[in-house]
Amino acid sequence: MNTATGITVPGAEVTPFARHETPGGAMPAPVDASVPRADATPRKGGVRGVKRSQIILFVSQMAVMLDTGVPLAVALRSVAERAADPKLAALLQDVSARVEGGQPFSQALAAHPKAFPGIMIALVRASEASGMMSEMLNRIAAYLQKDHQTIRQVNGALMYPMFMITLCIGITAFLLTFIMPRFAEIYEGRHAVLPTPTRFLIALSDGIIDYWYVILFALLAAITGSVLWARTAVGRHQMDWLKLNLPIIARLAREFYLGRSFRTLGTMIETGVAILEGVAITREVTKNVYYEQLWERVDDNLRRGLPLSHALLDSPVIPGDIAQMIESGESAGRLGPVFSRIADYSEINFDRAVKAATQFIEPIMIVVMGGIIGFVALSLLLPIFGAGDVVAGG
Repeated sequence: MNTATGITVPGAEVTPFARHETPGGAMPAPVDASVPRADATPRKGGVRGVKRSQIILFVSQMAVMLDTGVPLAVALRSVAERAADPKLAALLQDVSARVEGGQPFSQALAAHPKAFPGIMIALVRASEASGMMSEMLNRIAAYLQKDHQTIRQVNGALMYPMFMITLCIGITAFLLTFIMPRFAEIYEGRHAVLPTPTRFLIALSDGIIDYWYVILFALLAAITGSVLWARTAVGRHQMDWLKLNLPIIARLAREFYLGRSFRTLGTMIETGVAILEGVAITREVTKNVYYEQLWERVDDNLRRGLPLSHALLDSPVIPGDIAQMIESGESAGRLGPVFSRIADYSEINFDRAVKAATQFIEPIMIVVMGGIIGFVALSLLLPIFGAGDVVAGG
């Protein structure tokens, strides 16, 4: 039992079969328990710096060309030759060379796991077995586009408060380092007794000007330490706990992880990917330790012959109504459609949570920013308002 998470990860007793829904949504079928428990894609070298939008465009172009009868090798070579970005061109040329050399398309993609997500590789591998490559590429493009749009929504929701915080810090620093010293010279020449807020800001201004290098070093050290701490096991647990429990952020995070998890797993099950491989990739894309532990438990249960819903029913990160829907869908042999419906529902809730968070954060940031800047400005002018003889020399 992990005391920080309250989630128990049982030991893995491997049995050869677990319940699995066929693409047609019929009876559960046995799955191969030899599917690796680690990440579903090999960790090899790859071309870095290729944007996800470029991968989406590449998949869409390949789907159109294959749908019109162009052979795979010819389509790859054509797209690689027309790629405007040098990194993308190098990536696609390598994939094209591997395919022309006799490698399966999925294996050529798996050589670049930093560019091609695991779900794309798994779905392409499934399409190679079914002979429906163009249709599968269309589904991959739709999935990647939806996922990319969700990520952009998250970044957009975080952009406004980060911009407001940066603007507030910049204006405050300008007032303290450029405006405050000039007022301080005036007040010092008049030998006036200054109010406490003004004396505090003058001392703060002097400290920033005299010891800016110490403050800068401490700030960089704090940022570096925080990043390194967040990469540790303890730090990651605590950061992920905050994501799931902080006001405003918690609702965004939970709906995001639910939508992403069930969209990924639903897409893979509906396209015939082995359920253990689907769970492994779902665990990889969640990027939260609590959901990773959940999918690890699901994996363990499947390997022991237990239903997929068994681990979800008592999970603190899966709402009870969603767990019951999954249990019903599993009993009816319709896990794929149920997962897709849950993903649609979570994504709608996520969109609403983004709008609500933006509407709630905006007035808070304005009040906080106005309060800080107003305090600095008022402290600058308080001696003038409170004692007219300061400037007059009285």
